[in-house]
Amino acid sequence: MNELVATAYQSELNFIANCVSDYPDLETGGDYFGFWTKHGMPVVVFVTGPGPETSRSTTSFYQDISYLHKTGNYINNNHALEHIGSWHSHHRLGLDQPSGGDVNTMRNALRMPNLNRFFISICNIRETNTVKINGFLFSNDFNRNYKQVLWNVIEQISPIRSQENNNPIFTKPTSQKTPFIVDLARNKVEDAKESQKISFVQNSFFETKEGQEFLKNEFLKIQNDPDCSDVEIIQNDDKTFGITFKCENKDIEIRYPNDFSKENPNPLILEKENEKIIKTHIIESDSEKKYFITRFDIFKEFRRMIFGFHIERK
Repeated sequence: MNELVATAYQSELNFIANCVSDYPDLETGGDYFGFWTKHGMPVVVFVTGPGPETSRSTTSFYQDISYLHKTGNYINNNHALEHIGSWHSHHRLGLDQPSGGDVNTMRNALRMPNLNRFFISICNIRETNTVKINGFLFSNDFNRNYKQVLWNVIEQISPIRSQENNNPIFTKPTSQKTPFIVDLARNKVEDAKESQKISFVQNSFFETKEGQEFLKNEFLKIQNDPDCSDVEIIQNDDKTFGITFKCENKDIEIRYPNDFSKENPNPLILEKENEKIIKTHIIESDSEKKYFITRFDIFKEFRRMIFGFHIERK
């Protein structure tokens, strides 16, 4: 099977769009209930929204777990549908794929017993006030974290929606007439991560095993810092490598130049806002370089530079 396709009733996509429209500047979300085809593709029969005790902000959404358990048990007991996924919005942020935090959450979830795959959607509000809904399948069968799917829309009201629409156990969105658009633009679904091929600049430090081990160790140092989250290694368009993460409510990237080496370590610290660079700092002084060529914690020095913290070397 070449294409990955998720099937959903149009009523359920409308429901998501209305929920997203209720919170144009905050994240919101809910859950998917349905079943899997023999090819392992999701079929969405019923969608729930945020529970009454949901916690949300401009950059986070935490579902009301008691609501999820209550509604999930009801749907399973009365309609024999499984909890196959979840959805949440990035409202007007412009990020229409899973964030680093989403990927980390799913990576941890798929380590649980009896959970081999999970379907999620990322929703965005467009300038035309339509809601774009992208689907992504996470699976332990993939070499990469996830793959984007196409939609097969059944242009009908879900029979479960017809039966349960007025059931007080389920929360309902305030908005009721929001138009929406789902991502049907691609004729061929590409692996969202596989399409970003990693290549090493010839004769560069990171082409060597030592350089790749160095990058991995720097990644692990930041990932293990309790004040950091959403840590990822990326490769930029100019083939430079970077480590991106969140700290102190800031989006940060440590970018390593193509001529980076232990003798010439000049990484660049980038502070970002809405994916735009707003502050930079080049690591070039001898005292700063030492942190990139020894086993000291480089991030402690980084925090001192960016946030003005005084942290003594241990």
